Amino acid sequence: MSIHLARPVLRRILSTNLALNRQCIYCRIEANLRKCQFQDRSFENHQQRRTVFGLPGRFLNVKPQPGDVAALALMRTLEHAINDQARPPPSYEIEIAWSKFFSVRHERSQPVSDVEAKYALDTLRYLVKLWENPGAQGSSRPPAESSSVVSEDHFLKALCVIRNPACTNSQTFVQLAELIFERLKSQASEEPESKSSVATAQELLLIIQLQNGQATTVRQYLLDEYAANKSRSRTGLHPKYWDESPLTLADVMRNLADAGDEAEVLRTYQLVNEIQGVVYDEKNPLEYVLAYLYAKKSNPEEMKRWLDVASQKSGLQVVPAELFPEVVRCCLKKDFGEFGRTLVRLMLEKVELSYRKPESEQPVRLKKDGKKIWDAVLLWAAGNGKGVEEVDRMMQIMVRQKSVDGWRAKPDVETINLLLEFSASRNDAYSAERYILLGQKRGITPNAATYSLQVDYRLAQGDVEGARAAYKSLVGEESLKQEDIQAANKMVRALIAHDYDFDAVMYYVDDLNDREAIFEMETVLALAKLHMKRNELHEVIDLLKTHATQAPTDERRKVFDFLVSFIFLPQTSNALGWDIYNLLRGMFSDQCLRETRTNIMKEFFRRERADIAALIFQQMREDVRAEVQPTVDTYIAALMGATQSEDEEALHAIHNSLKLDVSIDPDTRLHNALMIAYVMRFEPARAWRHWLDIINSTEGPNYTSIIVAFSAAKCMQTSGAEKTRALWERLVNMNIEITEDLMGAYLDALAGLELIEEAQNTLKRSARDFGIRPNPYLLGKLFNAAKPVPEQRNVAAYLQKQYPEEWEALTEGYKGKLLPNGRFLFNIDKKLEP
Repeated sequence: MSIHLARPVLRRILSTNLALNRQCIYCRIEANLRKCQFQDRSFENHQQRRTVFGLPGRFLNVKPQPGDVAALALMRTLEHAINDQARPPPSYEIEIAWSKFFSVRHERSQPVSDVEAKYALDTLRYLVKLWENPGAQGSSRPPAESSSVVSEDHFLKALCVIRNPACTNSQTFVQLAELIFERLKSQASEEPESKSSVATAQELLLIIQLQNGQATTVRQYLLDEYAANKSRSRTGLHPKYWDESPLTLADVMRNLADAGDEAEVLRTYQLVNEIQGVVYDEKNPLEYVLAYLYAKKSNPEEMKRWLDVASQKSGLQVVPAELFPEVVRCCLKKDFGEFGRTLVRLMLEKVELSYRKPESEQPVRLKKDGKKIWDAVLLWAAGNGKGVEEVDRMMQIMVRQKSVDGWRAKPDVETINLLLEFSASRNDAYSAERYILLGQKRGITPNAATYSLQVDYRLAQGDVEGARAAYKSLVGEESLKQEDIQAANKMVRALIAHDYDFDAVMYYVDDLNDREAIFEMETVLALAKLHMKRNELHEVIDLLKTHATQAPTDERRKVFDFLVSFIFLPQTSNALGWDIYNLLRGMFSDQCLRETRTNIMKEFFRRERADIAALIFQQMREDVRAEVQPTVDTYIAALMGATQSEDEEALHAIHNSLKLDVSIDPDTRLHNALMIAYVMRFEPARAWRHWLDIINSTEGPNYTSIIVAFSAAKCMQTSGAEKTRALWERLVNMNIEITEDLMGAYLDALAGLELIEEAQNTLKRSARDFGIRPNPYLLGKLFNAAKPVPEQRNVAAYLQKQYPEEWEALTEGYKGKLLPNGRFLFNIDKKLEP
């Protein structure tokens, strides 16, 4: 069993059972005693036996991986093979994996994340290339498998799965759906079944586009259909994969309204009104969608205006039951009390009138909408300060009334949950608790949603113990919408945030594992922080392997950013930082790109672990992805890091890599970095060769190049003076602007070559010739470069006599250090950037 599975299993075993060695000789002495009550009876008669060639006599009954997990692993292997330019798996195995993945997900009604969709998209693109070019490499299949494993049925199942994704607004889902639809169209025949599959795929594609931010694309398609006088009906759609009405422009408007895109909703409304012959439900006009939009945006004035327009068009004075609660919430949120009271009174009058009429003549269909309207009325009462007792009396009135058809409204658990949710939104935990008691008084049994809301508002109030009690009640209820899993995730995060005991946190973690639930990424992040505090990196690896690979990209990014930031913490050891980096490189390869790796490399250089930094750099060079391979900036960072860490081996390794890298065209900045590196390594001749490369290049030198060239010349005792004078003369003759830094570099070079008198004369003429007055920085450069100690003393005496104010400013404003040889250096050097 792999270690990342064994560790959690063993931890759970040891939490309830003693670890006993039944082959211990001391235990055999006690063989006549009764077995320990904690001992597992499955081991009572166990004896160790010798095996042939080390093979076990009886294999463990290991639970096989689910089909979708193995299929996803194969698709991931294919992507790695393509990226690494390695041999991919056989095409028929890839086809089986792709179809198996979506078949299993469709059977379980389990959504896919955008990361999984990206693997499926890349896999399908690879397969399409093979199908279109049967003789291509990798298209081999067994003789019995002469045709593609992926059928129209598999394509439709994939579209159904993508229609209910784990996240929305991802273009990966749209690209995958479009590719599936194009493939279905290309292989469609004239058979009715095939035409039905294409039509169903088209409808599913529109839904997927609508869910992922392409409402305008769907709108244009529908407009083109209406322009071509094509009717939209369920006729011709596959009943197995589509049992709803086809999409309309009203659906597009509702989608845009949910997204809060006011401009596009109004644009769609305008386009619909311009279409001739398009008739919508007169009793439910599109103006209600506009009213819904402004209710969501908490704009009661516009909401009221469009409700009035819709009422005039429909001839009804009632608001649709689906819209009524949203209108009530808007009025409560914005204190639009007068309109809200008028509307609620009107709706109650219509409901009262409906009680006295048969179903066919009711203004409000009581059996369909009566209960929703009563719930919204109770919500309005609670929002206007009515106490729990008054809401209870309203419920009694509601229950007493009975229609001529025998129907009567009864508050149920949905009513209690609506009131509970409203109280929780106002942080009124007291009223929320009383509403639960009111429901119990009326014989309404709380369901999973009730306890989930109770967990939420108790956690919001900081009542963790109360939330734990509510969670215990929740786990005993049937959770149709996975309320128990959501609550367990929240409990894990809350207990970690409140510094609860590790075992208390693991209780909920184990509960989630027992349910085979995928952790929310916020929970994964909280657990990762907890394990990292306990220095349990392997637990983090296990956690991420299980839950992070299937999470959406934006949620994975949060965990990735945390792990990266953990590397830079001072308390993180070098070994742990290296392990985290390898974890990022393996599990977050899509996000661990050049910038992140460069920053980690610089951090290890800063920690004086040039060996690790150089290894990171080499791994970047070996990566086949362009977004990971080093650029000029990466080489500069590596060279500067190796220079600062004073590691000669790393410096030469990076420079040798640069010589072999045909994708890099060295520019002035890169040559500057090499010059700085070799000057710091006291190899001035090599640095000067790079200076010659710079002046012979098209780009030419910059100020940093000239300053470093003076530093290189200073270290060349035989020809340094000649090179220094020649370079300075060239600068003067070319009318290059002499800056303070250039002057300081020239003085430093002259003094370092023991041309003290020439340096002093240059300093004296600097104000006249270049407009640069002697200042503490120039004096410090001249003093620091002077050697040996007697000469430095002479320079100090000269500078103190000639420039007393500047010398005083230097000695008082700059600190320094005394070297073992007696020389004193002021801290005036500026950090050079290439």
